[in-house]
Amino acid sequence: MPNIKEKKKIKQLIFVTHNPSVAVYGDAFNYIYVENNGTINYKNYLIEKSEDKERLIKILEGGKKSFANRNHKFGDIIGEEEYGN
Repeated sequence: MPNIKEKKKIKQLIFVTHNPSVAVYGDAFNYIYVENNGTINYKNYLIEKSEDKERLIKILEGGKKSFANRNHKFGDIIGEEEYGN
């Protein structure tokens, strides 16, 4: 991911993925969520907006409880200084 973070400083990068880790660790600030229930719907989320951040936690991490549980289980192993970087 370090290469992606460097490239995004000078270029716009667009990724399509079903893997939430790519979305999270790619350090994106704009997420477009696509849902297909017979009709295709698009929703744009910005990481800077708190209401969008809450929805992104649900979409990418499975919700606040799952996110907190994952952090509780692995936070001491990963360490604060390395988390997400």
